[in-house]
Amino acid sequence: MAGRASRVGNFELLGYSLRDYEDLFEEKFDLLVNINENEVVNWEGKYRAPLRNARVLPRPQDGSMPIWRAVGGTPASARKAGYAGVPMYLAHLGGPATIFKRSIDAYRDALESSGYNPAEFPVSTAGFFYTAETTQQAQRETYPHINEGMKRTNGQGFPKQHFAQGADPRDVMNIGSPQEVIEKILYQHELFGHQRYIAQMDFGGVTFDKLKRNIDTIGSEVLPAIRKYTKK
Repeated sequence: MAGRASRVGNFELLGYSLRDYEDLFEEKFDLLVNINENEVVNWEGKYRAPLRNARVLPRPQDGSMPIWRAVGGTPASARKAGYAGVPMYLAHLGGPATIFKRSIDAYRDALESSGYNPAEFPVSTAGFFYTAETTQQAQRETYPHINEGMKRTNGQGFPKQHFAQGADPRDVMNIGSPQEVIEKILYQHELFGHQRYIAQMDFGGVTFDKLKRNIDTIGSEVLPAIRKYTKK
């Protein structure tokens, strides 16, 4: 998965200017796709030295890797993933699922307008996941970690009022009792028609015992229920 990243500190670390945010990503993504498709690469861009008959090793065992384009939620970014003809990974922090459906629809429209069959390109969503006996307990246990993690990665915490809205069954934040999380995932699947969901649990210092408990819950309760309704 290749995305633009959410931490601006990487630009200074690697000697790039934040002013080149958009162009840098497009150039780097183009180079990544080129390397993935060709063992010998001839390429020229603006932000690094050109490659002349460069043999890139090692190679993927099956010829190439599936490269997903990571998108932060805006339809404009989603359309670029569709124009590139690659699978899309849609990250979300919270909010009504219907908002993120706009990006998925924009992605599929861009695929079709570029001559691709949208049915052949999978979509993945990703966001916060945490279960406890009740939704109130789940939110109470996980909020301090998410708030701290956001402070460290983005410089500001997660507003508590916005976080509390994640309990709404139509919100993309999958935090709650196992049954409530199951219902939210199924609602999102019906709305998005996506093929993959990535649960972000290890964030902001969640303890190992709580992570283990959640993994156990996924295996014993969440996955069996999801598979019951989605298995073809």
